Amino acid sequence: MARLIAWNGLFRQRHALNTLDDHALKDLGLTREQAEAEARRAVWDAPSHWRH
Repeated sequence: MARLIAWNGLFRQRHALNTLDDHALKDLGLTREQAEAEARRAVWDAPSHWRH
């Protein structure tokens, strides 16, 4: 159950990242292409330091 909750949170974060405008992405140091690529990643494809 905890894993599903974590995956849901990751999905929501990636979706939110993809909805930011270009100015907000620039503030984060990201390009539109990087945000879109991150949003396309599978929920189980998370950085290892997030999987504790």
